[in-house]
Amino acid sequence: MKLGHLEMFVEDSRRALEFYTTVLGFTLEETQGEQFVWLTNNGLTLLLRPGRPRESAAHYRDASIALVLYTENLEASRQALERKGVVIEGSDGSPGCLTFRDPFGNWLQLVNPASH
Repeated sequence: MKLGHLEMFVEDSRRALEFYTTVLGFTLEETQGEQFVWLTNNGLTLLLRPGRPRESAAHYRDASIALVLYTENLEASRQALERKGVVIEGSDGSPGCLTFRDPFGNWLQLVNPASH
């Protein structure tokens, strides 16, 4: 077996599309109706699909799952995200691992893998 794609359940696929493309830089590949949105980022395929995600964990460390994004310049990426309205909520306890949520409460982490 091999990983096919990840599915992210969101309450509003159009709003999620805006966040994942405009803020995080994913590329729109395909939409199926108004509901199913296929995105890619550096070889990863992400399907945004309708759903009601359970309540978001209060802290990154308590989340069931998170997307981890890599960057070569953590500070520049942090500043770019904050300019786009993303609230950095802390770290996962390690220096250089910034955590934040998408508009639906799904946790994400930003890290420079070269610094770990």
